[in-house]
Amino acid sequence: MSNIITQISSFLSGSQSGGSHYNLYQQSNTLSEIERAKHFQKQYDYYLGDIHQIKKYVEATLLRTFSADDVNEFQLPFILIVKRVVDKISMAYLEPAERYFQVDKTQG
Repeated sequence: MSNIITQISSFLSGSQSGGSHYNLYQQSNTLSEIERAKHFQKQYDYYLGDIHQIKKYVEATLLRTFSADDVNEFQLPFILIVKRVVDKISMAYLEPAERYFQVDKTQG
């Protein structure tokens, strides 16, 4: 699968066939769309269990707090449970909800 961020960036910059009429967004909207795509890609990587990408995300987060030398010494164990949890939750919605209403016949 192609990288979604690259596809959206090229679409928004108008680099696909058709020229500048693809560039419909203002600069701020383009940046927010790219950020949304990055966030989506990160969620998708966690869902698929892409170990290499997850390790990059964890290391980048740790580098906000710790030095690079410390992060290199860390063991980064993690459990790939996102797909199992999402699939388990989505199973709850295979059947439509049933709702019952009780009408008080004394009021009328």
